[in-house]
Amino acid sequence: ALPELSTDEADATAARRITDLEREFQESQNDLRATIQRLETVNGELQAANEELQTSKEEIQSINEELQTVNAELSRKIEELDRANADLANLFASTQIPAVFLHGDGRIARFTPQATELFALIESDIGRPIADLNARFSDGDLQPQIAQVLQSHEPVGLMVRRPESDRWWSVQVRPYRTLANAVDGVVLTFADVTALKRAEAVLQEAHDALERRVAARTQDLALANAALQAQIAERVQSEENRQ
Repeated sequence: ALPELSTDEADATAARRITDLEREFQESQNDLRATIQRLETVNGELQAANEELQTSKEEIQSINEELQTVNAELSRKIEELDRANADLANLFASTQIPAVFLHGDGRIARFTPQATELFALIESDIGRPIADLNARFSDGDLQPQIAQVLQSHEPVGLMVRRPESDRWWSVQVRPYRTLANAVDGVVLTFADVTALKRAEAVLQEAHDALERRVAARTQDLALANAALQAQIAERVQSEENRQ
């Protein structure tokens, strides 16, 4: 059996127990207030983060809208570029003028189908230096004229000939100008002047024949004039002798 406590001891024990409970309650209250403060701080941080997240969401939405606008504009530009390339390809296919477009460093940018008559060109040659290609005409080295045009920005013309077909071409080397009027290469164009050359040859032959005929006629007239002068001199001498 437990010993019985006196009334004073029981009161003292109860008082200590109450004090311990009050201390524990106070500590619990302090812990609760600290926890509430931490929760309030965390809640404030979460609210701030949520506001930042909302702001970021709005910024991302705005960026997405701008990207959609840019993509739409880019798509339109690509369509316009595709159309321009298609128009250019059709122009090249339909034109009868041999032409070669060169970059500033002499690499091939484009060429018309007719240019294959003057250079050994295939589609994979785009990007190659034109100096690497075999020209199908005499005096096929156009590098001096290309360099001159790139330096002076003035066009240069010359004549070339294809010996195996006896065809003549007038070559124009012109600066390639961008929309900003900057020179960014050269354009070689070839005009078939075989008929003109042949007409010139016929005219030259006729001119030479006429000059030969004139020379022969002049010689005949000179001889006739000399004979006539001799006859006149004879008659004059004969008349003088009679007197």
